[in-house]
Amino acid sequence: MSAKGRIAAHVVDLLLTVAFIVLLATPVTWAVWHEWIGILAFGLTVAHVVMSRKAIGRLARRRRVGAFAILVLDALIITCVLGLAASSIVLSEHVLSWAPAIPGASWARTAHLLCSYWGFVLVFVHVGVHLRAAVGKLANSKALAWTARVALVVLGAVGIWSLFDTGMWSYMALANQFVFVDPSVPFALRLAQYASIAVLVAGLTYYASALCRRVTRRNRTDGALSS
Repeated sequence: MSAKGRIAAHVVDLLLTVAFIVLLATPVTWAVWHEWIGILAFGLTVAHVVMSRKAIGRLARRRRVGAFAILVLDALIITCVLGLAASSIVLSEHVLSWAPAIPGASWARTAHLLCSYWGFVLVFVHVGVHLRAAVGKLANSKALAWTARVALVVLGAVGIWSLFDTGMWSYMALANQFVFVDPSVPFALRLAQYASIAVLVAGLTYYASALCRRVTRRNRTDGALSS
């Protein structure tokens, strides 16, 4: 990929990351914006897949468990995005209000709820898996590396609290099938809460994948020595 292509890919990834966070912070209260941002997120997802097609092809050719796991993760994310798109067509009250009404609001609400929150988690698992390149640059500076670790611990702790305060866990488990929005909670706080959950998921995934790589590398070394 050319330098301009890499810059475009980074811009798309950044906008997509922000869009997924904003989408969870803007249900019901900002319904019109929620629908428009959802359309933007869908378009950015398509652009991301197109720009990553060569990387996906390389993963598909590898005969390793890690590569297969990433492909499964990507397939689940795409499934969630398609589920969101399909359910949004049924539920839209603003952007697609001109279209004929489509029956099936009941299944669409359930699908939209599950795909929204599980899709959010899967997207930031995906981010965590691909954080290696960015973290590698931080390793050149001990100050930056320690700052990143402290930030991860602090934001991760906030993320754990936010999982319960926002009720996100209950939506993922379908223990609560209706999103409750407290109008007294500032939008900025909700945005910060979902951002902290994103950091928590991405951080845990990064360290889990790093541990898996370390164990795999050690097993290969032991196998080579024993042979």
